[in-house]
Amino acid sequence: MQIKDMKDVIDIAKDIIDLTEQKKNPTREGMEKAIKSVRQHLLLETEVYEDALCVANKSSKVNIENIDNNILYGKLDDYKTICFSYLLDKYGKEQFDEIIKEYNLEV
Repeated sequence: MQIKDMKDVIDIAKDIIDLTEQKKNPTREGMEKAIKSVRQHLLLETEVYEDALCVANKSSKVNIENIDNNILYGKLDDYKTICFSYLLDKYGKEQFDEIIKEYNLEV
């Protein structure tokens, strides 16, 4: 794996760990920080997700700071799924399984 890919994997693995921790012990600040980090690392993937939600709900985008705590909490799993999907799509099943094991990620 190239250095660029290693940094990518490390960033996404950290995001998954942060999202998982927020599911266990959520704080408003922590949930926002975890979701914003995923958005920073996976801008395209998160934009597609948010746009699809807007279309499905016939609504406009809402700033993360203005989302109710319960809705924000629900997004943690969605963003975790985005991270896992990204890793699987980019690195394939074999490397995905290795990444999960190496970083002890909760799927």
